[in-house]
Amino acid sequence: VSESDVILIKFAFNILNMIVIFDSNCNFCNKTAKYFKKRDYKNKIHWICRESEESSKLFKKHIIDEQIDSIITITENKYYIKSEAVFLIFKKLNLKYYLFFKIIPNALSNYVYDFIAKNRYLFNSCSVHK
Repeated sequence: VSESDVILIKFAFNILNMIVIFDSNCNFCNKTAKYFKKRDYKNKIHWICRESEESSKLFKKHIIDEQIDSIITITENKYYIKSEAVFLIFKKLNLKYYLFFKIIPNALSNYVYDFIAKNRYLFNSCSVHK
């Protein structure tokens, strides 16, 4: 990672404080990201396609396993996956749904996340069948 890349990433964190990496090859994932983007009235989140060069740099910088099949939320020097990542997006956008995640155990919300992720092609004709 070059020095200019590090400066750009730090700049993004200072302004936005959150980066979300999502699978842009999946229609369901794209529509979900679009839903969140429409509610991000203050542009608090920087959205990055998983297949981009920028995401590859972030995977290296934060030592994230590229095999993780999940939405990824990065805040400062930490990253979050699955339902925890979604919870942080809801909270950052001040969407009251995040309260649901506070009362549900993490294991259960991750189970629901995994079920949706595994069957996402049923929900919205995802082109990725894993």
